Amino acid sequence: MNRVALAALLMVCCGVAAAVELHDMKVRKSGGQFHVTAESTMAAPVDFVYAILVDYENFHRLTSGIAETRPLPPAEDGALLSYTRIDSCVWFFCREIERVERVFLEPNRSVATEALPEHSDFKVYTTQWLLQPDAGSTRISFEATMHPDFWVPPLIGGWAIRNKLKRTAEQVGSQIEYMFQNGLSLADLPAE
Repeated sequence: MNRVALAALLMVCCGVAAAVELHDMKVRKSGGQFHVTAESTMAAPVDFVYAILVDYENFHRLTSGIAETRPLPPAEDGALLSYTRIDSCVWFFCREIERVERVFLEPNRSVATEALPEHSDFKVYTTQWLLQPDAGSTRISFEATMHPDFWVPPLIGGWAIRNKLKRTAEQVGSQIEYMFQNGLSLADLPAE
């Protein structure tokens, strides 16, 4: 999420009791661009959460909204690349969305992505996940900027996007906590 926001953003998982705390989430819309910020705490240690966020081979197993994720061969300059295909609906508007992203990693500290517009359905798509230990849990600060390169109905504004992302963040967080509590990895989950 990374999505998540996509990554966070667009996920559905099995119903599990949640201890994940979503402290704050804001979505601002300016023109055709959305800016998302969120703060949450997850009952799993930083190294576990980080390992989930960077498992591009299996990340799609976390939720039915993400149809496909996979690492790509590195860019010419050696940068890490990933591919994500999302099947998402907000109200009546459903769309398949694809992204190819450069991935920037600071192990157990941060994950940042930047979509390549020429290979994505976004003019702009950036995310940053900052991870901090918090008494055995992980405090996550998330920020994303998205400018879709496709038509979005005017009724789908910040409120609708925020509700979709809030549900997704809570579901993904609960799924990660469930995996940690039961000693599972993403590879242990069934593919949707």
